[in-house]
Order: sequence, then C-alpha cells, then structure tokens
Amino acid sequence: MKKIAVFILILLLILPVCSSTPDSSSKTVDDGLRTITDSTGRQVTIPEVVKSIVCVNVGSLRFTTYMQATDLVIGVEQNEIEPRISKPFSYINNDLFSTLPVMGDNGTTYDEEIVKLNPDVVIASIDKAAADALQEKLKIPVVAIPLIDNMFDKQCYELLTLMGEVYGREERAEELISYIKGLDADLKSRTKNIPEKQKPTVYAGGKAYGIRWRSLL
Repeated sequence: MKKIAVFILILLLILPVCSSTPDSSSKTVDDGLRTITDSTGRQVTIPEVVKSIVCVNVGSLRFTTYMQATDLVIGVEQNEIEPRISKPFSYINNDLFSTLPVMGDNGTTYDEEIVKLNPDVVIASIDKAAADALQEKLKIPVVAIPLIDNMFDKQCYELLTLMGEVYGREERAEELISYIKGLDADLKSRTKNIPEKQKPTVYAGGKAYGIRWRSLL
C-alpha cells in the first residue's frame, strides 16, 4: 500500500508540469506579438495591438488618414505640416500634424528622431531592400506598403487590407474597399457606351495632387 501511495503522489506532482507544456500549435512569437506579411513579402513581427506609428514617404500618411488612424501617429514628415490645399488630407489635419514632432521630410528619414519617438511600427512606401535597411538601422518594425498612383488598382485594395491588419481596423479597410469598388463600377456603367475616342478628359477633385486616376470618362 505504501508503494501505491508513493506512486500516486509522484503522479500528482508530475501532472501539473505536463499540463503546462506548450501545445505544438501555439504561436511561434512571444505573447503580445504577431507576424504579418507586408507588400514586399517580408515577414514583420509587430505588437499584437499597435498603439503608435510614424509614416514615411508618399501615401503612407494619406492612406492612414483614410483609415481614420491619425490617433496612432506620433511623428510626421516636415512636408506634412505646411498646409497646402493641394493635399486635402494634410490641410484638414493640420491642427494635429503641426503639433507632432518632425521625423523626416518627403521620404528622407531623421533616424535619431524616429528612435527617440520609438513607435511600435514604421509604415513606409519603400521597396524591400530599403525596408530591410531602415529596420536594421532603427531596430523598429518597418512595414512596407506599395506606392499607389491609381485608386482603382488592386494594389490599393491590398494596401488598405494591410493597414487594416496592422492597425487592427479591418472593418474600416473593408468599408473603404467597398466604397472605392462601388465608384469604379459606377463610372464604368456611366461610360460603357461612349466610344474611347469620344471620352473627354476630366478633373478628379478632393484628392492629393499628383495622384493619377485612370481615365474616368
């Protein structure tokens, strides 16, 4: 009986240890982190909940405003704090942007300033090599997004989906994608019976200057 009692006691001591062994299907990253795939195919480990970002180069801050995520922005490029009507998103948000620290200018990063700000993520419209180099310098996750020059491109939808994933605002991304696809379908429907040579040129207002839309009419 004593042997049986000793055996049961050993089992009771071992079982809690065994039950705490991690499951083979558990995440391969630490708790509080997740891995996403950016537009260049890079695997980037970011916080589970992103609370702060800086945006580098053309389009990154603009699309962030479309995503209603300016509350995450903790630093801006110099060219974003000078209100110009040609950049409606920057003009409208100047009260916020003008109060934030400057961490770059038109794609040129002020690396020391970014390190001081220590954002959770850097959002940048740059290629793979540049993203790798910037992340290596900053020791901060850099998520690369595509440079968009056509609002109806597939890349635009991919960019919004990626931002929704990073910012934790997937519903807003889907809302924007649905809206843009609706505009595309509406314009195609209105112009489908107009011969190509008879389609007039048009001006698309309410967007950043220099970003091209496909021929609308």
